[in-house]
Amino acid sequence: MNRLEIIFDIQRIGLNEVAENILYYLDYASLVSLKRTCWIIYTFISNTDIENIKEVNKLNKEWKESNPKQIVLDVQGLVSCAKFFDDGRKVAVGIDHSLQVFHTSSQEDQPILSLCNENSIIKCIDVNEEEKIIATGSTDGLLILWDAESGDQLILKQLFGRIDAIKWKSSRFVTAHFGRAFDAGCISLREYISPTDFRVIHSIYEDLFPIFAIDFNDQFLSALEWSGTYNNVHGGNVNIYRMNNLEPVANLSTVTGGYNYTNCRFFGNYLLTGGHDGVINIWEMPIHNDSDPMIIRSFIGHNGIIVRLEVDSFLQRIVSR
Repeated sequence: MNRLEIIFDIQRIGLNEVAENILYYLDYASLVSLKRTCWIIYTFISNTDIENIKEVNKLNKEWKESNPKQIVLDVQGLVSCAKFFDDGRKVAVGIDHSLQVFHTSSQEDQPILSLCNENSIIKCIDVNEEEKIIATGSTDGLLILWDAESGDQLILKQLFGRIDAIKWKSSRFVTAHFGRAFDAGCISLREYISPTDFRVIHSIYEDLFPIFAIDFNDQFLSALEWSGTYNNVHGGNVNIYRMNNLEPVANLSTVTGGYNYTNCRFFGNYLLTGGHDGVINIWEMPIHNDSDPMIIRSFIGHNGIIVRLEVDSFLQRIVSR
C-alpha cells in the first residue's frame, strides 16, 4: 500500500483529520484536479464536505475581488419588468406605459431609447437573439415589436386577455395569456420570419386556466396555470406539452400533489420549478410518450416564496429570488 492509500483511506479514522488538513491547503481548482486524477482521493473527498467548503470559499473570494458596483437608475413610474441584453451592456425596462432602454455602464438616468404607448401598461419584455428587436406584452393584450435602434413599431397586434409572459428563442415566439376575468388562458406559438411574416403556427386554449409563466426548449413547452394568488404571488400547476401538441403529456401536480408552483424554467432537457414552499425541483423530461417527468433532485431554495428562477449561460448555477 503506497503512502496516499495510507493517508487517504477513509477507513483509517485516526488519519482522517491529517488527510483533511492536507486537502484544506489546496485551492478549489487544485482540489478538483487532484480528485479527478487519483481514485483514492476521489473516494475520500466524496465522503466529506471539503469540496463544497472550498467552492463556497472560492465564490466568496471572487465576489469580494470583483467588487461589484450597484447601479441605481432613478426612473419616474412603476417598474413592472426588465430584460438585460445578452452582452450585459444594456437593459430594457417596462415602466408604466413606456419602454425605456438604459446603458448599464453608466449611472445616467437618461435612457438611450424611450418609447411610449399611452393606452397600455407593459407587463413583460423580451429581446431577440440578434438584439435588434424588443418585444413587449401589455395588460390590455397589446403585443408590440419595436426596432431596438430606431424605436419604430415593427408589429402591433391585439391579443386575448392580458399578456402575462413572452418568451423569444431563435425564431420561435410564445405568448402566455391571462383572462381578465380570471376564467381562461391561452398559449400562442408564432414563427418570426420578418415584420411582415409573423404567423401563428400553434395555439392551446381549450379547457385552459389563465397562464402566467411559460418556457420551452426544442421538444417541450411548460405552462403555469393559475390556481390562486397567495401573499401577492401567483401559484398554480405546471403542464408539460410536446411542441405542437394540444394535450399535455404531464401534469406536475399529479407527481408532487401540490398546486403551489410559481415558476418554471428549462435548461437543456431539464426543467426547474419553484413554489410557495421554497422548494426547487429539477425534473428530467420524458423520452417516450408513456413516461412522466421525474424529479432527479429536490432541495430547499430558501425560507421564502420562490418568485423567480434563472440559470447561468453555462447551465451550472441556479439563482432564485
